[in-house]
Amino acid sequence: MKRIILQLVLGLLVSFGCRTIPGQDVRYEPTPMPVVRALLELADVGPHDLVYDLGYGEAHILIITASQFG
Repeated sequence: MKRIILQLVLGLLVSFGCRTIPGQDVRYEPTPMPVVRALLELADVGPHDLVYDLGYGEAHILIITASQFG
């Protein structure tokens, strides 16, 4: 019986911890195109390199990489 009560209490605590906090959302801020080009030039990206874009958004870093740097 104690185990069931403990599981219920822990379940309630976890569910309260999963709530969103109002006003704590992060806004979307895209990387400016000149910064993307400078980043890729500084990294000396070429046609045989593999580029990962870890952000999420419009994938313009990957599009510029493929179209202008091979």
